Amino acid sequence: VSVTLQNATDNAARQIRTGQFQTSGSNAKGDFKTQVCNRMAWLATSCTSKLTVAVQTFADFDTASTNSATAGTAWTPAAAAATCFSTGAPGDIVLVRAYYEWDVFTPLLDKSLVNMGANSNKRLISTVATFRNEPYSTATPVGAKCS
Repeated sequence: VSVTLQNATDNAARQIRTGQFQTSGSNAKGDFKTQVCNRMAWLATSCTSKLTVAVQTFADFDTASTNSATAGTAWTPAAAAATCFSTGAPGDIVLVRAYYEWDVFTPLLDKSLVNMGANSNKRLISTVATFRNEPYSTATPVGAKCS
């Protein structure tokens, strides 16, 4: 699942990096989430309900923190989903995070694999991609900047 999530996120993030996502007429979080899910075919039936995405822009690579969403705090889909969704403009630094709640069904290993609470039977799988948007042609500014 982690490799599938990483590859799907990287491929969808490439659409942002090259400006194809921004210039396609869509700049919504739901559309980006759909792009990631479309690349996770074998998980497609549950992908949209279990996937959370966060896309933010930063002034430079130093301020783009890639810390895990679970570092030191309890992760919730609502908190991750509440982040500003910003695909940025040409030359912007973009941080893409994707989180997938995987249901653990392995009888003997489930307690050692679970990381979302002792009684949850879920494992949070996450991935991150950080990049500078390529120069692309746009008539109007696209994407909000996160502050």
